[in-house]
Amino acid sequence: SSKSSACEKLGQMMSSSWLDPVRLALDGLDGEPRPVFFRDDDAGWDDDSLFELLAQFEARGIPIDLAVIPTELDDALAAELSLRHSRGLVGLHQHGFSHTNHESVGRKHEFGPSRTFEQQHLDIARGIALLTDRLGSSPDPIFTPPWNRCTPVTAAVLSTLGFDVLSQDSTAPLMEGTGLRTLPVTVDWLASTHGVRCSIEEVGNRLAARFRAEPPTGVMLHHAAMNTEDRLRLGEFLDLVSIHPSVVALPMRQVARWGGAPRLARTTTNVL
Repeated sequence: SSKSSACEKLGQMMSSSWLDPVRLALDGLDGEPRPVFFRDDDAGWDDDSLFELLAQFEARGIPIDLAVIPTELDDALAAELSLRHSRGLVGLHQHGFSHTNHESVGRKHEFGPSRTFEQQHLDIARGIALLTDRLGSSPDPIFTPPWNRCTPVTAAVLSTLGFDVLSQDSTAPLMEGTGLRTLPVTVDWLASTHGVRCSIEEVGNRLAARFRAEPPTGVMLHHAAMNTEDRLRLGEFLDLVSIHPSVVALPMRQVARWGGAPRLARTTTNVL
């Protein structure tokens, strides 16, 4: 029965001490369940790993959003993702154009300071066309820039092209834009400090802190970089999310409508 299955999951989680801070944080929450969303980047790379990840979410009935690289989406993957999208648990949105770094110095950007409005507009518009053609329908009006970085010029381009939501890392500077909603990821499952991967205990502490903070909690995944241990620990967390009354997993588009995505202030600044 579903009750015995839930008890079995709970028993398994009790042996996962890294989840203790997360469970305690959720146990201490009052009121409505706190929303969490999962954003997996770089769909189009390493399909086998992607399908392993999707199977984890599907088995638990938990939604996941995929940031899809337009130029990396072939017909076979597009057909598979379209089918999964039609079942309601997989959201699809645009992840740049080709995931190419265009900066000769400094940090990597596909849509960085060296690129003009016209250049960014061309690439993002081509990406929309590719995804729409290959998926057979328009993806969600959400944009995740590669490396979680872009510029105010990008925000202006996205607004003119009909996007509603810009999703970056929570550490990205809050730029002024043109009415876009922001929906940042707040916990990186593969986080590192000074080039050293954080322990799963540190990931647990970060999740706990986020659940105690202002919602929503956004978890960033990179299927192509995850190993068996990463997926095992993620499965333990998903089990907790699936049964704990103080948290609810939602698609990004629903979190944005829910109100957890503040709008960027409108500006009359010339960004061309």
